[in-house]
This record gives sequence, structure tokens and C-alpha cells, in this order.
Amino acid sequence: MDQDSRTTMKPQRAITTTIVFQMSFLMLACSGQGSMVGSDQPNARKDTLLEYSSPQVTFLYTNMDRDSIAAIARYVEAHRARIVADLQPESLSTIRIYLYPTLKDLHQAIGWPDAPKWVKGAVSGIREVRMISPGSPDLEGSVPYDYMLGCIVHEFTHCVMLHANGTIANRPRWLWESIAIYESGQSADLKNLGYLTTSSPPTLDDLNNINDTRIYEVGHSIAEYIVSKWGLEAVRGLIRTNGDLASTLHISQGEFQEGWYAYVMNKYS
Repeated sequence: MDQDSRTTMKPQRAITTTIVFQMSFLMLACSGQGSMVGSDQPNARKDTLLEYSSPQVTFLYTNMDRDSIAAIARYVEAHRARIVADLQPESLSTIRIYLYPTLKDLHQAIGWPDAPKWVKGAVSGIREVRMISPGSPDLEGSVPYDYMLGCIVHEFTHCVMLHANGTIANRPRWLWESIAIYESGQSADLKNLGYLTTSSPPTLDDLNNINDTRIYEVGHSIAEYIVSKWGLEAVRGLIRTNGDLASTLHISQGEFQEGWYAYVMNKYS
């Protein structure tokens, strides 16, 4: 697999993944039920119903994205085939990606109208992604357009993972996020992470804590380590077994953590 092709992450309420831009993190946010956008939903905007379909992805968008939707679709499709080939779900339904012009519209659509401003996207089910438009004025200049495109791919990867195992969402969190980060190419500069340079890496138990945001800094290297040592079949096996290291890789959690850290120090120190 060509790693260079991967360009560009709470409250509990259904499976939704939110994008936290202040720290460039994707974190979990939950809503009471999977929200559907349609004309029968009181708070739905009528102009969210414009539709654009690429081969395997359907976009629901507003006039804000009328001139850019084809390019957005090409970007996602350019990554889709590789992600599906890497993760190999037994089947894959068409993924619907909703793009909203404002945070208010997005928060209404995911059933969380009082969500904090950092909630800028969500996976609301096995085949649905709901996000703020990459061109929304609510993003201001601090969020690069290309970064937003990468976030769409990140969320698309979560949907593919759910097709491979419907119980994988945050079970475990370290695997759920690492694979999506890896497939969307959202890597961090590990040399600037003090807890790594001082030999104090987080454990997998640490990274499973919803309040521990380090997964979004080290997740890419964790997935990279698995692919480098065991190959993509190990990634697929871990998805199927909800991260069971003993049955899939035949090592303990402690051995995995030591191997990952040694890999990071050897490659990035």
C-alpha cells in the first residue's frame, strides 16, 4: 500500500464522531438517536436536499457547495477504492455524506442543537456522515480547506470499518481512531511530542479514555506499526475481533505497546 497516497479528528448521546479543530483532533460525540435529514424533519433546511452521486458515495449539500461538490466527490472517490481494498468489508452500501453550511444546521441535523462549536462533523450510522461544509464561513481561516477534505475521508473510513464490524465504534477506541487516522493520512510530527521524547508513551488503556486526546497524535504511528510488522490482514483481523491482540497477533498488550514504542523510536527519533 502506498502510504504517500494518504493525504490531507463528548458527551454520550448513537455512534457519532466529531471533529475538534482547536487541537486538530477527532473526538467522539454521541446523540440520542441517529438523525436523518429530510423534508419531514422540522429543523431541516430545504436546501440540504441537493444531491450529487459519484460511483459509491452520495452527497447531500447546499448551494454553498454547488461549484465545488464535484471536486469534493473526486477527492473522496480517489481514496475510497484504497480504503475499501485495505479494510475489505464483506459488503459496502452507498455512503451518504451530508454537508451543512453552518454549525447551527449541522448541530440540528445530528440531534444536538446545543453542541459546542468544536463539533464540526459526525458519523451518524453505518452509512452516513454529517459534516460542516469545507467552505463554511463558520470555519474561518484557521481550518485549511484541504484539512476538511481529509476529515471527510477519515469519517468515510469509520463507515467502512462499521461495515466490517458493526460493533467496532470505539471498541476499542485506540484501534477505531488509529485506522481512520492512518487511512486519511492525518499524521503528526512525533518529534515534537514531549511524552514520546521523554520515554513516557501512553498505554492503550490511556488511549481508550475518551478524554485522552493523544490518540490523534500517535494513532497514525500505531496503525503504521501494525501494517509494517504484520501487514494489512492484521488490521482487518483486529477490526473483526475488536482489537483482540492475543487472538489476532498472538502477543500481549504489554508486548504490543513495547513493540510500537520501539518502532516509533527507531523510525522517528
